[in-house]
Amino acid sequence: MQDTAQARTSAVVQRWSSLRSARIKHLVAGYLFLLPALIFLTLFLFYPVIYGAILSLYNYSILAPPRFIGLDNFRRLAGDPLFRVALKHSIQYLLIVPLIQVASMSLAILVNRQIRGISFFRAAYYVPVITAAVVVAVGWKWIFDLNYGLLNAALLQLGLISRPIGWLTDPRFALWSIMFVTFWRGLGFYMVVYLAGLQAIPTELEEAAAIDGAGPWQRIRYVIIPLLMPTIAFATIWSSISALKVFDEVLVMGAGSSPGGPANATMVVNLLIWVTAFDKFQFGYAAAQGLVLAGIIMIFTLFNVRFFRSGLEGN
Repeated sequence: MQDTAQARTSAVVQRWSSLRSARIKHLVAGYLFLLPALIFLTLFLFYPVIYGAILSLYNYSILAPPRFIGLDNFRRLAGDPLFRVALKHSIQYLLIVPLIQVASMSLAILVNRQIRGISFFRAAYYVPVITAAVVVAVGWKWIFDLNYGLLNAALLQLGLISRPIGWLTDPRFALWSIMFVTFWRGLGFYMVVYLAGLQAIPTELEEAAAIDGAGPWQRIRYVIIPLLMPTIAFATIWSSISALKVFDEVLVMGAGSSPGGPANATMVVNLLIWVTAFDKFQFGYAAAQGLVLAGIIMIFTLFNVRFFRSGLEGN
């Protein structure tokens, strides 16, 4: 009996040891697969974020060694009128988020049909997305040009205006014109996102609603939109982040002798960070601005996540 018990105990110990060894091997193998991504994230994400947070506590430029100043950069930021203007414009840029969601969803519903030639229209709407942002900005800058722009020429020819409008040189119109370009360029991307969500919805649900007497608008409101809520949440969060960190369009299309013109009418926070770091060489102050922008983006993201989570749970 004693020998049998010892044999059973030994077998259990050996089996446990083999299971533990197999688990360790699987764990090591998993981390080895993750290692390239972890190295990439460490070099290009974690290290820059940590270094930027540390740099925000220093007064640093190329001409002098770093000098620790604590929270002085953030105190300066609180009283900086230019930063308040840039922040106002960045918040204003968020106005395109609901517009682009409604427009791209409507466009996706229109092209979600099996008719001849629909693939061409889907590809045509997506062309601005795969075109470089600088190329798009340069093209639209020519269209908006005061004297030789296509838009002013067309409006004058139609008799809708009596003199050319400074779409990019007038502070009243400059930021709105650039926001329109961002809206136009992002329309195709979110159309494809919504199109993928629409094609994941079973057609039987829409057919059943139609049989019950639901019209096109009722099917959209009570069938399509509730089932698209996860897609709407993703697209809204992504477009909010993109709007707050817009850079290429305002840098290329902003008019005036310095970035953010005319008269800082197109100055947004991300552009201000670039100007502070690479034009004024105030890297510590630019790092503080970047941290504040990151905090604002995080707040908006958490708000959107909570809002859509409650909506999804409600459904």
